[in-house]
Amino acid sequence: MGSNPTLSASAEDAAACESRHFVYVLHSASRGVCYKGSCGDVERRLADHNAGRVRSTKSGRPWVLRHCEAFGSKTEALQRERFLKTRSGYRWLKARGLV
Repeated sequence: MGSNPTLSASAEDAAACESRHFVYVLHSASRGVCYKGSCGDVERRLADHNAGRVRSTKSGRPWVLRHCEAFGSKTEALQRERFLKTRSGYRWLKARGLV
């Protein structure tokens, strides 16, 4: 019996998606502010923010996802998050109309 490359490719794709880390920017229209963070599951994290389960964003509900970037490692995602929280990162986001 031969191998099934389609199944192997699908398994690899699934593993790659599971190991992805994301940096995201949320916007609160009620407070007029943005929040930058990182996580492994953006949809779940956005739901946490909007359900009031995150202390730092509880008062800004509802939050809307404005920007999201995927990275292959948590280290890369954390580096990008740190950059976006700097003055240069703010300028980068502002130049793209994200804040």
